[in-house]
Amino acid sequence: MPCDTIRTVKVDLASLGRIDLDLLAAALADLGFQVCKVDKQAQTISAYGVTFAKGKLTFQSGKEASLEDVHGSYMLQVVKAQTKRFGWAFEETTNTVKQEVRR
Repeated sequence: MPCDTIRTVKVDLASLGRIDLDLLAAALADLGFQVCKVDKQAQTISAYGVTFAKGKLTFQSGKEASLEDVHGSYMLQVVKAQTKRFGWAFEETTNTVKQEVRR
């Protein structure tokens, strides 16, 4: 592949239904992407190495994340947002695989 070629990988997030852009931006940040712009009116997110538009994430070569990583990180953000919304406690520990939601 020539050195001036940029490969892209597209991930369709239509299976998630309605996407909350703030939560998706937080999920991308958790995956290590530096989010630089969230445009709620245009329904787009711009970050270094990845863009989100029309329900699809597009990754540049070398910046890919798997669909499972994106889904998992996004769903974790959804759980955190809902626990905050309902006043529940969310505890996450990294040395074990323990995630707990309590009222």
